[in-house]
Amino acid sequence: MKGHWLRVMLIVLISSLMLSVVVGAASGQEERRVLRLAYTQEPPILFDYFSDLGVAWNLMRIHSLPPWGRDGAGTVVGKLVDVLPSEENGGVVHNLEDGKTIVSFTLADWAIWSDGTPITAADFELVFDVSKDGLSNMLEFRFVNGAALDSVAQGETEKDVIITFSFLQPDWTTATFVPLPNHLLREDYEAALAEGRGMDTMEWLRAPVVSNGPFLFAEWDSGSFIRYTRNENYAGDVWFDDVVISFYPDNTVIKQLLVNGETDWTFAIPILEAQELVNENSEILALDTFFSGGRMELRFNQGPNGHPALRDSRVRQALSMAVDRQFIVDELYDGNTAIPRSFWDGTPWFYEGTPQTAYDPEGALALLEEAGWYDDGSGVIASHGVEGVEDGTELALTSATYAGGGFTQYQDVLLVVQDMLSEIGIDVTITHYAVNVIHAPFSTDSPYATGKHDLFVQGWGVGTSTIDQLELWSCDSIPSEENDTGWNGIHACYPEMDDLWDVLGTSLSADERQDAANQIQTLMAEEAFTLFIVNLLPALTFNAQLENVSWHVTDIPWHTLPEWSFAE
Repeated sequence: MKGHWLRVMLIVLISSLMLSVVVGAASGQEERRVLRLAYTQEPPILFDYFSDLGVAWNLMRIHSLPPWGRDGAGTVVGKLVDVLPSEENGGVVHNLEDGKTIVSFTLADWAIWSDGTPITAADFELVFDVSKDGLSNMLEFRFVNGAALDSVAQGETEKDVIITFSFLQPDWTTATFVPLPNHLLREDYEAALAEGRGMDTMEWLRAPVVSNGPFLFAEWDSGSFIRYTRNENYAGDVWFDDVVISFYPDNTVIKQLLVNGETDWTFAIPILEAQELVNENSEILALDTFFSGGRMELRFNQGPNGHPALRDSRVRQALSMAVDRQFIVDELYDGNTAIPRSFWDGTPWFYEGTPQTAYDPEGALALLEEAGWYDDGSGVIASHGVEGVEDGTELALTSATYAGGGFTQYQDVLLVVQDMLSEIGIDVTITHYAVNVIHAPFSTDSPYATGKHDLFVQGWGVGTSTIDQLELWSCDSIPSEENDTGWNGIHACYPEMDDLWDVLGTSLSADERQDAANQIQTLMAEEAFTLFIVNLLPALTFNAQLENVSWHVTDIPWHTLPEWSFAE
């Protein structure tokens, strides 16, 4: 035990020394204002178009902005435009004849790249071209929220952008995207295409030399830190001169750095640990939490590599019934979260009629027996008369979740799930993977994309600003050699649900959209392909001297970052 503690303290000391070197290099002089952020995970690239890791999405928004986005209150605010498009000003047209929506907007004169070049329609056309080139492995859900586009074109002037959606888009405000600098990238991008490579292979994505946000990429010491410096051509005022994001594999180190005043902000500490830390250091630390739509889920793999029992909804329902989620809320979270009652729970679109799964281990055993899985006296639950499954096949499952100190709540929950399933005679083995491994593309032999395990405890979420949600379980998004970046690793394929999901993004009738969402919530409960375990509340732990701090899981999470400052 003493040896472990000494190792932890050594890590803290080394990390502190590294951070002081980084800050010294970043500042160059004492008067520079440096904001220090601490993360447990490092992004593979700085543009999330080609990465499904949340950290890539997060850090991209520090240096790059879309034309508009929603703030923490859900209000749409302009970031690169003076006037938001609307139906009233003619910027949004729903063409009922061809079933398409056209959104037109004019970029502000002050919307320029950090090198002084104006942002134009060509910068949006470039992103659209990349999404269509067939080589760049751009993730559909990262580009305009997965919405299909027919075209992106210049309007009357180079500052006028016209986007044509392939379908009616009643919630077009969520289908926004970050432009890329055409004047710097077009030539190299086309050269890459000529060589059979996509934009995802370009080194520029790891070292973007221009940006349109308040901060500009400066340097990246892999495994240590990323530094941004203030964009002198940003239209608004920015208080900090530098932002340094440092990476620590263990959030124990981050806790010590916060207490010592050697880092300023993090969301790497789970809520319960963060509450305890802030309570013990209330004079120097502050905490902010909010509902962001995050969920911890237990996902059941129905794919060819999953246990054959999981292809029966009765088995999935039985496993769900064997998990006491209220115990998890009360004992692991001290009652500081809640059980999600459906995908849309916590939003205006929750359907009160959604069937609920109650904790019922005896009922779970009865349902398993009905499906042909029971203990006939041999001491194990095995198959008996299950179509396509050899009699005596044991119901022993493998599971996986995230590795690392920043994901202890996932590990703890999976241990509880393992224990609860053992109480009904099901053996579960556990494997931990780094988050960037478990969520990697199919071609990398990702355990989730290839369906190596039967159960996955993962973090996903629901958007809170629109009913038009990304479908994480569509038939078309099952990973394969042909669909390298598909995110439906559990092979939950329900064509009727796909059709209903299309209604959410195409129907102009609010009642019709709500009815489709109601049917989806019912189908998801009946098919039980995922169990929503608990709501994940972000815990933002930061230096109490930081002022104007606000951060939310929106398309512009760092909306207020230019105003962040230290108390004078």
